[in-house]
Amino acid sequence: MRTPGWRVGHNGITNSEDPQRPEPPYPRVRELRSMMVDFGLATTPIFMAGGVWYLREWADWIDNPELGPVAFQFGTRPLVTQESPISENLENASS
Repeated sequence: MRTPGWRVGHNGITNSEDPQRPEPPYPRVRELRSMMVDFGLATTPIFMAGGVWYLREWADWIDNPELGPVAFQFGTRPLVTQESPISENLENASS
């Protein structure tokens, strides 16, 4: 069932987090980048996935020297919106 405004995502919650009180991803990604720099991976992109609906919502992440290269994965949002033209067969395939 598609629900308008449904928002879930990998970037908004971790296994150590209370799902009722998700924390912002920026501090975790900043910490991850710091570790990556220590391991010589400063130019390796970090891919953000889940909850990425509009790049304008992530503008402060793009070209941010504190985060380094960041890429964004889009893909599932069109499947959970009422406007999606997907067939009922595809919509129900995961049920």
